Amino acid sequence: MAARGFYTEEVRGHDGRRIGFDVVTLSGRRGPLARVDADGPRVGRYGVCLDFLENSALPELSGREEELVIIDEIGKMECLSREFTQTVGSLLDSETPVIATIAFGGSAFIREVRARADIELVEVTKRNREVLAKELKKKVKV
Repeated sequence: MAARGFYTEEVRGHDGRRIGFDVVTLSGRRGPLARVDADGPRVGRYGVCLDFLENSALPELSGREEELVIIDEIGKMECLSREFTQTVGSLLDSETPVIATIAFGGSAFIREVRARADIELVEVTKRNREVLAKELKKKVKV
């Protein structure tokens, strides 16, 4: 099964301190999601840069219904984008298989997704993270 989507990755400065996050698409594009010095809406000490998310990462979520969609993550920063919440909501309402990470708390959208009856929530811990990959692989028949 082909996969499409994106994940987020920490960005560290020369001194090793975290200065932000990038969005990395499964097709290999990378761009800023948040930086300490960015002007966008704030989440904690980070200014959120919605341009790359909306213009490059979200199009990765569109495609054939039989393709697996990976979203890391449905979080506070991503949910600042109305386009993101609309796209993810539509995906979850479709037959498209989706594997996503989601914040414990945050926006109304995060609460709505967590409350859906048609999803399975699994907490990832240090103890179970290795076996979860195998279990997910079986469920999505990858």
